[in-house]
Amino acid sequence: MSMWIGQPEDWGLSPAKLRILQAELDDHLDCLQADEGIPAADRARTEITKPKNRRRLAGPYLTDQVYATLHRWPTRREWRELIFLLSCFGVILVSDWLAIQVSFGWNDLSFERYQAGSQAIPPHLAWVNMEVAAWLLMAVGRAAFFTGFAYTLWRAWRLGWGVLLARILQLKLIHTVLVITAFFCLGPRMYSAYYDGYGYLLNWPQWLTAPVLLAVGLVSAIAVLIASRRRAWAWSLAVALTAVFLYAGGPLTVVEMQSHQSISYLPVRAADGSTQFVPNNDSTEIAERAAYCERWLPNVACDAAHNKMTITYYDIRPLAGAFVNRGRLAPSTAEELARQQRKVDRTEAATGNLAVAGPEAAPCGGIGWLSLPIPLLGLLGLIGLVVIMGRRGPAEFATYTAICVLAIIATILPFFAGQPISHLVELSPLAMLHTPLPGFETLLTYIALDWDWISLVGGLVLSAGVPWLLTAWFLKPAQAELPPADLGLAE
Repeated sequence: MSMWIGQPEDWGLSPAKLRILQAELDDHLDCLQADEGIPAADRARTEITKPKNRRRLAGPYLTDQVYATLHRWPTRREWRELIFLLSCFGVILVSDWLAIQVSFGWNDLSFERYQAGSQAIPPHLAWVNMEVAAWLLMAVGRAAFFTGFAYTLWRAWRLGWGVLLARILQLKLIHTVLVITAFFCLGPRMYSAYYDGYGYLLNWPQWLTAPVLLAVGLVSAIAVLIASRRRAWAWSLAVALTAVFLYAGGPLTVVEMQSHQSISYLPVRAADGSTQFVPNNDSTEIAERAAYCERWLPNVACDAAHNKMTITYYDIRPLAGAFVNRGRLAPSTAEELARQQRKVDRTEAATGNLAVAGPEAAPCGGIGWLSLPIPLLGLLGLIGLVVIMGRRGPAEFATYTAICVLAIIATILPFFAGQPISHLVELSPLAMLHTPLPGFETLLTYIALDWDWISLVGGLVLSAGVPWLLTAWFLKPAQAELPPADLGLAE
């Protein structure tokens, strides 16, 4: 094979098909050289080897590109891309493990506070450091993984649509293997983990908050993109994604609030039928309530003699909480908020003191986002296989289509099983902290070796191997299409 045309991997074709294409191109180049001379033929060879022209010339061999890419040994560049993705997976796995450990730590700390009084034990510095490390690693790992993912698909597209389709199917298999690995590594721990935002405070500069990190990251990404004239788009994408993921659950500026109200209340039915709470004058009830609040509730000062209580707490500033889960520091339920508002003598005001609430990383947030491409890749890849099926007999058509449909169902089902129609995809800000697919989080946190779980996960694994089955049975180049000298290369 002539050196000017390159290797089969440069075209995404099998050696046999590339030999046929080279023979056709050599005929054209010989005619061009005879008509216009050697310089014209050399210029044509240079143009042919450009990525956009390679993609056009290899376009008619779409099926061969899919088969050749799926059934050949990976190149060195592809091995490097795989190692990079595996490294990002390792970072994500570590971040999820840290988030789970922090979840257990906060729960243990809450129990200690319950035993000794909420103000007796300060937050453990080790858990704070682990929470910050999990938040950073989860953001960087997810951003790097999706950047490498996009770069791999972009390189495949430059070679041809068939290579892109094959790479989608390969990445779907890789994602499936990684997610199943995470099942067994983190699933048993996730079942016992409990996520809750405690809103701990940090001694950070008040400007170092999630909105500032997001703005700096996006401006830096745009600057890199403009300065490199779009050549460094992958670095720009990595910076932008890192900023977005850091924003989710990032540190927030909070303002100190004080609420003044009575210690004990009595419910009273108002004239309009609503229930209001008026101060209770029973001194015994006031004294018991004051003792309870001072022991178990944080940042409470009680004056039992005058039936007055001051509660100090922190609330998220509007800018910081625009797209972040406001429930992290807000009242836990709407009913409790309404109850507080019906207390007739309750007043609250900001003291003007600002602080920074530390970042948070939800257990399963990294693996949850890593699983997001699986149903998308499965749909695109298997639908693409149906598109390139070509002309088939009735029996082959029915078998081919049935296998594709079953593989699509097996790919999607684990991510949506048991979820109501209105909650198949999470669209709230919690999706950035956890995962956009609540069904997957349910499957991961409810890991158990029962038949339901085995069938869902087993179907997901089998569906990832369907493309190799289909291409080996139906898309392998027929020997009648190849010249006798190339029959051995097609085997």
